[in-house]
Amino acid sequence: MLVYEKKVEGERHLFGTVEGTVPSENDVQLTYKDTDGTVIEPELSDTYLDDGHGGIIRKSDGEAINVFIGETQIIGGDIPPAQMISITVTPPTKTSYVEGDTLDLTGITVVGNLSNGETVDITEDCSASPADGATLTTSNTKVVVSYFELTDEFAITVEAIPTITRTVDMNGGTAGGESICVDEVQKGLDWVPDLWYSQNHSTWTIPEGKAWNGVTTVKDDESTKISHMVLDSDCTFYVLWKDA
Repeated sequence: MLVYEKKVEGERHLFGTVEGTVPSENDVQLTYKDTDGTVIEPELSDTYLDDGHGGIIRKSDGEAINVFIGETQIIGGDIPPAQMISITVTPPTKTSYVEGDTLDLTGITVVGNLSNGETVDITEDCSASPADGATLTTSNTKVVVSYFELTDEFAITVEAIPTITRTVDMNGGTAGGESICVDEVQKGLDWVPDLWYSQNHSTWTIPEGKAWNGVTTVKDDESTKISHMVLDSDCTFYVLWKDA
């Protein structure tokens, strides 16, 4: 059993981890002397033996800690509790994102580094900022992992959503007062011209006696008319009119 000491919000605690057979609560004994010399035997926390890992034994500012597993003294006398002095994060599998993605911490591991040279896995006991599942923006450049007041961090990259220029020649009509409509749109957008028309045509000036007939990739060539297109590069389209 590995026992180490940690300050939590100003209070001293003992944490314990167990490899192999988990001792029963009756096999673990703890005593310490309080600051006035009183010998105290505090109760073990409910989480101390949870799955053989972690848990907290609350302490005050006492000294002369003694911890026994059965008849074996593991802390006390010449065996001081180790101190948690730092933590080390191994980054998760995914560290590169596009704006709007959510943070995925799958694969992350965190170990606590003890003053006696040993380490303990504390992955499940840590928090992260931003948190797992948070939506990312280009301002997110790192993730800070915390274990009480100890922190470590790893870098992430969040790229802006790529954009492309879409140009629509209104071919005799106008959209918003312009005979050619140019805008920046998200790369990879699946553009549906008929939907675009239905959402915007109330602001258009349509040539007299004409009606909407979609868009083409070649001016006035109905054979190049499209019903939808995934926009993956700068592109130009031409409005196709028909007799009303």
